[in-house]
Amino acid sequence: MAITQFSPLAEGKTKDSSRPTIETGANVVDSEIPAFTQGPFLSRLSACSALYGDFYSLLNAGASAKSSSDYRALILQDNCLAKRTSSSRKKAWKELKARYLLDPNNVLFRDFLEEWRRCTSDQERALTAYCLLALNDCLVADLGSNYLFPRIRKAPAEVRQDDILAYLHASEAKHPELKEWTRNTTIAVVQKYAASIRDFGLAKGVYKKQTVRPALYASPVRLIIRALRVSKNGDLKIISSPWFRLVGLDTQEVVDALSELSRQGKLGFRMQADIVELDLEGRQR
Repeated sequence: MAITQFSPLAEGKTKDSSRPTIETGANVVDSEIPAFTQGPFLSRLSACSALYGDFYSLLNAGASAKSSSDYRALILQDNCLAKRTSSSRKKAWKELKARYLLDPNNVLFRDFLEEWRRCTSDQERALTAYCLLALNDCLVADLGSNYLFPRIRKAPAEVRQDDILAYLHASEAKHPELKEWTRNTTIAVVQKYAASIRDFGLAKGVYKKQTVRPALYASPVRLIIRALRVSKNGDLKIISSPWFRLVGLDTQEVVDALSELSRQGKLGFRMQADIVELDLEGRQR
């Protein structure tokens, strides 16, 4: 079995970003990761944005949390998010739980916590949290991989709400549930999505948003690898996965990115012909 040969990108140049879109559910067996399933697009962003600031505060307050109940108590009883009313605390719990799982017994959230603790900067934490949100939400994953990715590659590129609306309209054939959304719901989702990617550091600007291409960080890359492994993907298949688009990496750049992270001691990576070895603890040299 011959492995595709990956060549390093010339400095200052990028590969042609005209490519097929990612199909949710493609090349995945017995997935426990929502983004990898053929699940429906949910309109949870219509209620409020990604709430990354609240999520960040909750994780800081819940460093010793052992269960979903512990996170719930931090919000509802300890009011760690400083909400003014009981109803606002209940809403915060409901929305954060839907977006970020908040259950250490869930394999995706457990893997996320491991990577969150290994982050060394706020930028790395934000991108790792974005990956968790995307992996747990088919809509965010699809938009991130197919709408946002080419614009990240061309950063700074304008993020236009009309373009997101057009993308969702074009997705109705594969996701008929979009036709059931009201116009107001769809517009709210688009507005909150645009605000959310700014909160995660993937865009800048208030009224006119432009994309920002993220730096190479180890924790979000390792989280994607962990998710792919949960979904029964072997290491050879992982290095050609298009899901690294979530962090701005084209498939032809993944090998170079893994090699660089290996050089930094952030993970272990070796490849010879069709033999690929990945060690997420960085022991492999």
